[in-house]
Amino acid sequence: MTQAAYTTPQGRSCAGCSLCCWLPAIPELNKPSQILCTSWAAGVGCKIYETRPGTCRKFECVYLTSPQLGEHWKPLACHMVIAHQPRANRIVIHVDDAHPDAWAAEPHYGDIRRMAAALYPKNGQVLILSQGMATAVLPDRHKVLGPYSDDKVLVTTETAGPNGPVYDVTLYSEGDPALGALRKQAGAVDRTTPV
Repeated sequence: MTQAAYTTPQGRSCAGCSLCCWLPAIPELNKPSQILCTSWAAGVGCKIYETRPGTCRKFECVYLTSPQLGEHWKPLACHMVIAHQPRANRIVIHVDDAHPDAWAAEPHYGDIRRMAAALYPKNGQVLILSQGMATAVLPDRHKVLGPYSDDKVLVTTETAGPNGPVYDVTLYSEGDPALGALRKQAGAVDRTTPV
């Protein structure tokens, strides 16, 4: 059985779009990011939809599920797919390598900053994945974190600033001694979650 195009009650549909099968990595299928999944077929969709792996089952396209998100976020038009990772309270924006700066242009960048302003106080995170690099978007800025891979851990810290909380994000390898030291500091780390 194959996947039918999903349509939301608000009339948004994934018909004609395959970016969720293209941009994110699917570890269970050894599919790297930015490569079309071999289980996808034109006119059919996912050929293994009924037995698709957990990464695919858990994937949530925010464009489809968040009616407050503007039409300019339609994945085929903006060259990005926004995924929500509820367990980590993280928004991950997968950017098409052919359009690496799409996230930094308005109106998208303003929307992303508003997402960050809403999420960080609730122990959330906003992460951009573009051309093999991770960039954290914080309420007041963005920060290039460096190359990302499955063994990375995203650490968010919060300090008191003159106008309220100041957040910072660092990307560590799981075995990094600095990560171990941070985890031992009481209250130093709000959240350490795998990317």
